[in-house]
Amino acid sequence: MIDRGLGISPSELRHVFEAFYRSPQVASAQIHGTGLGLTLASEIAGAMGGTLTVESEIGKGSAFTLHLPVLETGLEAVAANGVSRVNQQ
Repeated sequence: MIDRGLGISPSELRHVFEAFYRSPQVASAQIHGTGLGLTLASEIAGAMGGTLTVESEIGKGSAFTLHLPVLETGLEAVAANGVSRVNQQ
């Protein structure tokens, strides 16, 4: 997800996934929130074997990326294992 908001300073980036963390800049701008959204999103990503990352620049905005593992299923897994028949009788 990309936004064109305030951006996050490099010193704040390491804290954005901490529970209840709200940067002083966000608080002073009177932007409402509890500081739990990114924590929950990061925890859910981790529970699925993935990660949530952020890149940001002050005055330009932020980009959040969800990285999830890809699982092979069905015919893709069969083809990858070199099996030529799916249903052998």
